[in-house]
Amino acid sequence: MFVLAVLTMIYHSTITDYLMAIGYEPTSEMSGIIEELQLSDYGKRVMMASRPEIQTADAFNENCPGYTDSATLGCYYAQRIYVYDVQNAELAGIKQAVTAHELLHAVWSRMSENQRQEISDDLRTVYRQNMAQLKAHMEIYDKDEELDELHSVIGTEISPSRYTTDLKKHYSKFFTNLEKVHGYYAKYSEKFLAIQKRNDELNKLIKDNQAKLDSDTETYLAKYDQLNKDIDAFNEKNARGGFTSERDFYAERNVLVARRNALQKDYDALIALTNQVNDYINEYNQNLTRSNQLYDSVNSRVEKPSKL
Repeated sequence: MFVLAVLTMIYHSTITDYLMAIGYEPTSEMSGIIEELQLSDYGKRVMMASRPEIQTADAFNENCPGYTDSATLGCYYAQRIYVYDVQNAELAGIKQAVTAHELLHAVWSRMSENQRQEISDDLRTVYRQNMAQLKAHMEIYDKDEELDELHSVIGTEISPSRYTTDLKKHYSKFFTNLEKVHGYYAKYSEKFLAIQKRNDELNKLIKDNQAKLDSDTETYLAKYDQLNKDIDAFNEKNARGGFTSERDFYAERNVLVARRNALQKDYDALIALTNQVNDYINEYNQNLTRSNQLYDSVNSRVEKPSKL
């Protein structure tokens, strides 16, 4: 009886997974995703037991209650994996990455406390080393959710080359090709990252050039006012017969003409710089619109996600 009890405890999770998978038939799309993730036997077992389903907005929102973050693309809820049906051909790889992320939540739920503790230090180490990439994402999670989420985020969003040796061994229990899993995330996230990177560049260009434009405009206006005063003084001098010779008249006039021509070049440069700043601003705003369209397309709570 003792031996039977021990065996039951050891294989309880396996038996339960097989029972939960009974009757589940993935759709052709989900079947393709499962194949593309190149899961190990254990990974496939947990995946099938989680009965993953790709759902449109209404069904997804109903099955993932409490997930109000617009970036929510999937959830592991009530022992089921739900993936939002993102309809955006530009974001190829997104469903694979989300499915892998949720699978790792399912794996975490099956791990014992000792198993979790064995990799907790490694998860925190990798997180510290990649905090610039992950901090904003992790800030929305409570302390008791942190390790669970790190387990899924690191397993999909961080390159395996940055894993500790033990962490790489851990994830290899579920995926036979870690680089490929990460590649799905890298492929779709690059769309967002490229826009953000360019807008960061544009933001600096706008600030730097606006500062130069303000300074150059101030200098131009000062020169403009002074030239007008000097022209008025020249005309007044000429009107009262202040020039003793035609040579003196043209000598002083030529100086004013040269200053006026130089000032015209300064004005042309100001117009060019103004146009450049406006071009940067227009590109920045277009990128914001583009970014919003991409985010809307992955937001299940937008009434009609953009189909780009």
